[in-house]
Amino acid sequence: MSVFIAAICPLEEAKTLLNKVKGIATLHTGHIRDLGLEVIPDPIDVRHAEIIGVPLRDDDGGLATYYADLLAEQSRLVWKR
Repeated sequence: MSVFIAAICPLEEAKTLLNKVKGIATLHTGHIRDLGLEVIPDPIDVRHAEIIGVPLRDDDGGLATYYADLLAEQSRLVWKR
């Protein structure tokens, strides 16, 4: 799961980079780690990181949906198209 780091990539820049999304939400790294997931910075793009530990739907649809629901509960919508 791909994320941008808010301290490095402000909302206006994220809107430009994600011009086809319907909304942008924030998640706190500590809350993500509390779920047993990890956030790994991208070594090439300092604005970007990956949430590691969420399975693909094809691999385990139930667990993928479970984590998606937990992450959605932890998120806060900051912009909606």
